[in-house]
Amino acid sequence: MIDLLSSMILLMLLAIGALAWLSVGRAARPSYARVDRLVEGVLLGRGAATAGYWALQPIARGLARAGVSADAVTMASLPLAATSGVAFATGHYGGGALFAALAFACDAIDGLVARATGTASEAGEVIDSAVDRACESSIYLGLALGWRDSLPLLALVLAASAGAQHVTLASAKAEVYARGPLHLAVPGGSMRRPERAMVLVLGSAASGVLLCFSTSRALALTPLAVALTGIAVIANTSALSRFRSLAAALRAHKTTTREVSHAGH
Repeated sequence: MIDLLSSMILLMLLAIGALAWLSVGRAARPSYARVDRLVEGVLLGRGAATAGYWALQPIARGLARAGVSADAVTMASLPLAATSGVAFATGHYGGGALFAALAFACDAIDGLVARATGTASEAGEVIDSAVDRACESSIYLGLALGWRDSLPLLALVLAASAGAQHVTLASAKAEVYARGPLHLAVPGGSMRRPERAMVLVLGSAASGVLLCFSTSRALALTPLAVALTGIAVIANTSALSRFRSLAAALRAHKTTTREVSHAGH
C-alpha cells in the first residue's frame, strides 16, 4: 500500500506542476540560461525542461530566503538517493520512484539556489557532478540488488547503469574539447540525466501501482523493465555515436593542423 501511496503522491505533484505551467507559467515565457544550452533529446525538449525549471523556482527561492546553501541541497540528494536504492532493493518501487524523483529534483534546485544567492562556482559544479554520479549509482545498485535473482533483469539494470555512465563520460569529454583551445563542436546526445530521470521515475512509479493490483509480478514490473531497456539501448547508442563524432573531429583537426604547418614551411 505504501508503494501505491508513494506513486500517487508523485503523480499528484507532477500533475500540479503541469497544471500550474499550463495555466500560468507558459504565458510568462520564462527563459533560463541552462535550458538554452540544453541539447534536445528524444524524449525531453526545451519546452519540458523550461516547465520543470519554472515549477522548481518557488522552492529554490524559498530555500535561498531560508539561508539554505546550494551545497546543502546538493548533499541532501545523497540520502534521498540512498533511500530510493534501499526501496528498490526491497521491492518497493513506488517508494523508490518518489525518493529518486526527490533526489533528481535536488540536482536542478541546487543550481537555482546557487544562482539566486550568487554563489555559483566551478567548484560547486565539480561537487554537484560527483554527487550526481553517486546518487545515480545508488539507485541502480538498489535495482541490481532487488533483481539479483534474475540474470536477465540484473543484466538489464547493469546495461542501463553502464549507459548512464557512458553518456556522462561522453558529455564531459565533449564539453572539455568544446571549451578548450580546440573549440571542437560535438553533436549532442540523447538520454542525458534529465531524460534518464524521467524515464526511470515514471517506469518505476507505474510498476509500483501495478504491483498493488496485479497478480502477475512479471506484468507489474514490465513498465520498469521497458524504461530500463530504453535507457540501456538509447544511452549506449547515443554515447557510442558521440565518441565516434569526437574522434572524427579530433582526427580532422589534427589533419588540418598538419596541412597548415606544411603550408607554412
